[in-house]
Amino acid sequence: MNADRPYARSQRLALVFRAAGTRFAVPAAAVLEVAAAPAPGQQAATRAGLPVEDFSLLLGEPACSGPEVMTLVIDCAPPRALLVDGVGEVVDLVTAPFYRLPAGTAARSLSLIRGAVMHADNLVLELIPEALAGLKPVERSGFPPVEEARPQAKPEKALLFQAGGELFGVALPLVTGVLRATGRCYVPLSPPGHSGLVLHERALLPIYDLGRLSGRPATEGELAVVLDVAGSTVGAAASQVFGVVEGFAAEPLPERGGVRWRLKDGRKVFFPDLERWFPSVR
Repeated sequence: MNADRPYARSQRLALVFRAAGTRFAVPAAAVLEVAAAPAPGQQAATRAGLPVEDFSLLLGEPACSGPEVMTLVIDCAPPRALLVDGVGEVVDLVTAPFYRLPAGTAARSLSLIRGAVMHADNLVLELIPEALAGLKPVERSGFPPVEEARPQAKPEKALLFQAGGELFGVALPLVTGVLRATGRCYVPLSPPGHSGLVLHERALLPIYDLGRLSGRPATEGELAVVLDVAGSTVGAAASQVFGVVEGFAAEPLPERGGVRWRLKDGRKVFFPDLERWFPSVR
């Protein structure tokens, strides 16, 4: 064996690009061409004889825009020319940790997204090139109506947090922690209210925004309350966490989707029926 010869190892080369508000990786062998975007206003633009299609619009997200927009020609039998927000580098994913998408998150995207890999401290969604061949434009899903809540026992202790301008409460036995959910990886085609994935305890944790699910503004901030709901671990986005409280009035105020309990100081706290709210546990 020649000691001066570098050790050869297998490679899994992929091109990283941005579209639909997130990062994707596609096998480098499937990329036929990386080219400039069509000129602004150009009608029926083509590349390599193929119509240029906006990848973000195909996924039901806002159209690609910005100074770094590029065209990728992907070999997916037949090939497609896709407009993307920007193209990064070719990377070797052979040693990159791979994670399956949580079941609820992946419901509409399993045929398109193989899973997520960690690269340069960022989660990147790994595409299945062959699935691009049959991809058709997808409309964004509306927020489903919240079902009537079931009766809830009065909580002895609860964690209070704010989301979408609303004061929420969750019975303490359901809370497993609070984390700073920075660098969330958004997943197109995910259920309404989904605000991204984060790596938590060697698995992907889906974060949902109870504010948006209840028709309120999106929750600002980077906090998330980690919950165990019917055996599934999910996160609830929070702009502020107030801590554990106890001492609730005896009479609840039923509302659609949950009940509102009153604290000793008069504040009213909404307790959602979590199994009805989180798509990943339905």
